[in-house]
Amino acid sequence: MRKIITLFVGIFVSFIFVPLNCYAANTYIGVGIGQSKAKDAGNCSDLAGLFDPGYSCSIDDTDTSYNFFAGYKFTPNFAAELGYVNLGKYNIAASGTVSATPVSINGDWEPTGFTLSGVGILPIQPNFSVLGRIGFFNWNVDLNVNASIGGLPGSGSTSSSGTDLLYGVGVQWDANQQFSVRGEYTRYSNVGDENTTGQSDIDNLSISAIYNF
Repeated sequence: MRKIITLFVGIFVSFIFVPLNCYAANTYIGVGIGQSKAKDAGNCSDLAGLFDPGYSCSIDDTDTSYNFFAGYKFTPNFAAELGYVNLGKYNIAASGTVSATPVSINGDWEPTGFTLSGVGILPIQPNFSVLGRIGFFNWNVDLNVNASIGGLPGSGSTSSSGTDLLYGVGVQWDANQQFSVRGEYTRYSNVGDENTTGQSDIDNLSISAIYNF
C-alpha cells in the first residue's frame, strides 16, 4: 500500500510544479457539505455487563460533514483529487448505577483526514456525467470521554491514525465552463483503531460546488 500511496503523491507533485497555464482548462477546486453515518458507532446492549439493570443509553451516529478538494482532469474520463474531510462527531451517552453507585458516561468520536483518489468520469449528456471514485483516506480519530462516578468527575482522551481505502459513486452537472455541481456517496473503510479509539466504516452523502479554472 505504501508504494501505491507514493505513486499517487508523485502524480500530484508532478502537476503542481508545472506552470499553471498548462492546466488552465483542467484544474478545479471544490467545497462540499453532507451527512455522514458511522456504521459501528457503538451498541447500548454492550453496556449491560457494566451497568445495573435499568440504565439509559443513547447513540448519535450521524452528523454533518464538510470537505475541500482540488483536482486535475488528465483526460475527459479520468481525474485525480486531493482533499480534506471532516466527517463530523458521533456520540454515545449512558447513565445508571453500578453496584448502586450513580455512574454517567459521555463519549465523542471524531474522524478527520486527507484524501487522495482517482475519479472515473462517464459523460451521459454534454453537461451531465456519472462518477466513480477509489482512493485512500489518511484518517485521524479523536476519542474524548467524560464520566461521573458517585458525583466525582473524570475524563480521558486518546487518538489514532492510519490510512485505508475509500470508494464511491456520484453524478455531476456542469452549469457552464466554470461552475459545476456534484452529488456523491462515499464509503470510508476501517476508520479508527479497534484497540484504542474503536473502528467503523463511515458512509457519507454530500453535495459539492466546483469551480473550474
